[in-house]
Amino acid sequence: MSTVPFEKISGGPRPLVKQISNTCGLASLAMVFLHHSKPIDQFLESVYVEKHTSDVKSHARKGKTEKVGHDTAIIWSEGYLLAKARLSRRVSNWFNRNDGSFIYEDFKLNIDILLDSIAGREAKRDKALGSALKHFKHGTIRKVFVARYLDQFKTQLELKVLAAMLGFEFVPYPGDTMGNLCFANGDRETAEKIKFIQGMLDKPDHAAILGHGQSHWMVPHTLLKGGLDGQEYALGINDPLGSTHTMPIKRFDHTYLFYFFKYNAQKCRESIRFLSDVLHI
Repeated sequence: MSTVPFEKISGGPRPLVKQISNTCGLASLAMVFLHHSKPIDQFLESVYVEKHTSDVKSHARKGKTEKVGHDTAIIWSEGYLLAKARLSRRVSNWFNRNDGSFIYEDFKLNIDILLDSIAGREAKRDKALGSALKHFKHGTIRKVFVARYLDQFKTQLELKVLAAMLGFEFVPYPGDTMGNLCFANGDRETAEKIKFIQGMLDKPDHAAILGHGQSHWMVPHTLLKGGLDGQEYALGINDPLGSTHTMPIKRFDHTYLFYFFKYNAQKCRESIRFLSDVLHI
């Protein structure tokens, strides 16, 4: 990228959350959550405190947890919430009431495929994991299951479900049947797509995440303009691997998919109350 300065034209910094294991998707959503909502941060911390040690009999008091970093705790809670979403009939009914049944059913199918895969490959070699799978199918979430689930790359279905659970509505890009935005070589709609991204980043209640193939998730947060002719565009990106960097738009191709969300504070508060009741916390 040129060393000629670029200037910000929309967006701004986001908190940087570092992934654990293969949790780039959960870490990326966590950055969005923390930027938009302190109640979500507090809720995720409470889920960790209440649920992380619920199956550890050696702990004398509820809430006495191993000391871990903030990022680790909230990422664990996100994984736990997704696991609970698969099991809970109340969550299923909630998605049906909020017109999210289509994506929720696809999400459940995705989890079931994962469970079949683990049962066939790993559970036979790992007795603890095999036991945790049996417990999960009967409605109990064990820590060893969450640990294995966290190690699984999260699809856009899982991230959309988690976002919806905490007050974020998916905003489709109108130029694509699936609602995703991507750039391609020779793309005649590049200017239109950049304008759409700018509009999303301009709005304080909107957010974006970026998936690169089926390998990595990141958070684009700032649109910049400059370069040698003053007409180049770039995006500021938070990478859950632990860095913040800038990437020129011309380097993006069809393997990079942008997803956009709109935050609703009232829905978030209602969702947290609902989920707190579901989880008994």
